[in-house]
Amino acid sequence: MNGLKSNTLLKTVVCIIFIFSAAIFSVASVSVVVGSYMGVYSQSNSPAKSDFIQTDVCKNYTENMAYNYFTELMYTGSITDVEEGLYLTIIKDNTDETTASNIPSYYSNGKAENPGLEGSMRVLSDNKYYTIKYSLESPIPKGSSLYGQSLIYDAFFPIRYTVAYTAVAFGIVSLVSFLFLIFAAGHKKDNNGNYVIALNVLDKIPLDLYYLIAFFIGALGIGALIGIWDSIYYYNYYGSYESYFIIFSLLSMSSVTAVFLGSVLTTATRLKVGGIWHNTISYRCIILCIKIIKIILSVVSGFFGSLSITWGAVVFLMVIMFINASGSFGFAFIVDVIALLAAAKFAKMAVRLETAADEMAKGNINFKINTSNMKWRLKKHGENLNSINRGISLAVEKQMKSERMKTELITNVSHDIKTPLTSIINYVDLLKKDHTPEEEKEYIDVLSRQSDRLKKLIDDLLEASKASTGNINVDMKELLTSEIIYQSSAEYNERFQKSNLNVVISIPQEERKILADGRLLWRVFDNLFSNACKYAQGGTRVYVDLKQSETQTIISVKNISKDPLNINADELMERFVRGDASRNTEGSGLGLNIAKSLVELQGGNFKLEIDGDLFKAEIILNNK
Repeated sequence: MNGLKSNTLLKTVVCIIFIFSAAIFSVASVSVVVGSYMGVYSQSNSPAKSDFIQTDVCKNYTENMAYNYFTELMYTGSITDVEEGLYLTIIKDNTDETTASNIPSYYSNGKAENPGLEGSMRVLSDNKYYTIKYSLESPIPKGSSLYGQSLIYDAFFPIRYTVAYTAVAFGIVSLVSFLFLIFAAGHKKDNNGNYVIALNVLDKIPLDLYYLIAFFIGALGIGALIGIWDSIYYYNYYGSYESYFIIFSLLSMSSVTAVFLGSVLTTATRLKVGGIWHNTISYRCIILCIKIIKIILSVVSGFFGSLSITWGAVVFLMVIMFINASGSFGFAFIVDVIALLAAAKFAKMAVRLETAADEMAKGNINFKINTSNMKWRLKKHGENLNSINRGISLAVEKQMKSERMKTELITNVSHDIKTPLTSIINYVDLLKKDHTPEEEKEYIDVLSRQSDRLKKLIDDLLEASKASTGNINVDMKELLTSEIIYQSSAEYNERFQKSNLNVVISIPQEERKILADGRLLWRVFDNLFSNACKYAQGGTRVYVDLKQSETQTIISVKNISKDPLNINADELMERFVRGDASRNTEGSGLGLNIAKSLVELQGGNFKLEIDGDLFKAEIILNNK
């Protein structure tokens, strides 16, 4: 079925069939209607006549003409001209026609030599009865107004049933072809062999313009058809140009049918594709008008918005006063109503702002003003109040977080300093008591280890303070990142083996140099590898990947944590925060914070990502 609907040749043939079959159907249908009016299809109680002059239509028309002439005689006293072939005798009742010449109301223009229709009728005028006798010459003369109708009737009568059957047959053909064309409208085959619905060149013409052109062409066709029939009725040309009238009628109806078909098919195609309203000049004009109105309103709104509330109110009232002074009463009343509505809306917005101010004064910092329907400076004022609320909320949240961190900082620092310090005090006390040489050696080892731990903690504190305040000399040079990676991993090789970790390093073959401080960058890797040795799951791998673009170098360090990471990445980079909440491992919790500060001092960026037990640190530095 899609193949038939997309067959261009088939649709063209069906279009031609529809146009000509619809034209024939239209002409035949009009002929049937006209023939029915003339009585060629009369029933048995009033059988159809083979001669027009014998029909009821001709008789009624003749009687109407006779009465019109009688009316003219009664009002003017004479009849100017009786049309050719019609003969009248008008006499007053109860008078002798032979002596009618003595009666003023008598009129006669003779009698038909070969009357085809004769009759009389009795009428009342001025309380007197008159008899109108009429006779119509047969055949009807060419100068008669009935001549054209008689020609049509006499020509149509023998073929009346043929014309009726023709109308039915071609009506069915027209309907079938029309329905097929409606369903097939817009269907085509694209270059890939797929069946699609698409617009053609004519379908891209604005629809209302298309309708206007179609109406103009259709009006010309119908006008031509009316002119043809007028020439038959009023100028009696049918007998001489019968074949031309039929041809011209068919051509006129074909043009009207073609225009109608084109309008229907383009409408069907556009409905199938969608957006029929958008491809019209009317729609574009409406959109243009809306844009112009929006621009005007924007200019007016911008003008009033640029003014302060006071001056805006002054200008608004001046405009109202000017209109009231110079405008008509009706227009001024409308403007006053608009001003009243504007004042009511202004008051409603002011109440919203007052309510918001009251809520903020009560300490309700989460209160929000709905500014969607507010205008001009009042809307800006409402947005500012909402911004103040958000600022206060953020400040309070930040302050609470700072207080919490201070508390945690004091707790963590106290714990980390107290642990080695307590050990030192206890073992010094043991040295003061009696002990064996072996015990003394053991006590001294513990004291050395705990003092080193305390020293490391203090050094980390100082380094973190310097890094966060920028009090570290940064010597930026061109260097290869791979050299720092291999050097630092080599120094941690023994610790990696002790922690049962396998380091996998991925470096591109063509490596770009970066701008960094090698000493500080080594310290960053030192902290990351130290964290891996402390917190990574034994028997897993530590991945170090180097990726480079035209402008940046990204170094990522990934490992699997042996403890659940029930903390987010941002908190993990805070000072004195560790992945093990119980703080069983040695360390200050400053390593990641120091690494972040050192990377930022080199103009880079340091990021952490946590996905389940996967820990990933990224160092982003600029290339040479």
